[in-house]
Amino acid sequence: MQESIDVVAVGVNSIDINHNIINRSCIQDMIWSSEIQIMGPMFQPSQVSYRRRVANLVGDWTVNKYGLEDWHRWVNITKLDLSFTTVYEHLVNIVKHDDSRIHSMPVKWYLKLGKFPDSEMARRFHENLVKPDIETKAIELTKEETLEWYRDLWSGKKITVPMYSNGTKVFKSWEDLKESLEKYDYKYPWPPLRAVPQADGSYLIGIDIYTPEKTMLKLSNLSWKNDSGVNYK
Repeated sequence: MQESIDVVAVGVNSIDINHNIINRSCIQDMIWSSEIQIMGPMFQPSQVSYRRRVANLVGDWTVNKYGLEDWHRWVNITKLDLSFTTVYEHLVNIVKHDDSRIHSMPVKWYLKLGKFPDSEMARRFHENLVKPDIETKAIELTKEETLEWYRDLWSGKKITVPMYSNGTKVFKSWEDLKESLEKYDYKYPWPPLRAVPQADGSYLIGIDIYTPEKTMLKLSNLSWKNDSGVNYK
């Protein structure tokens, strides 16, 4: 790495056990900002290299009750004034299969989003949320808000755009980036929801937090446990 670079991330190919490519990082996946990073894990650990001093500054994974494995390290990285670089070149292969750890991690904790007085209202809420017209509108709003957000990040110079392996930046202006974002295949923004019945007959609605067994107890102040939840989607 160049001396001025603290952290660098590269693209990844997701492959099956026969080495066929299932999917791969797109250019938009390689756009980095501390604001984007704080929303969730962007890169697999094997995609990223950083200097020893960065590792010493940010510490280990999951060292307190707020840690979620490598995301904890990413959150710490966003707090530092580091030179972050992304390279749009697919140098890492990650095998995806049913026995991989991401599919075998226990799911026992959830992020609460809302509460409904009974199962009928919870059911109607979910049905409305996945109606085709609502889904289409949600995707449109996601695109509009993403464009506005990234425009502000670009204007405030708070965004890292990917470069090619020869050092040339993929996007040289906001217009270049906007054109790319407008072509992006935006997905429905809501993850699968879970309804959890309560003793008083009400239902809590939330999303799964995937985290390993060893950190379950440490998340008790942030999440709530489900022993009989039902996946709606």
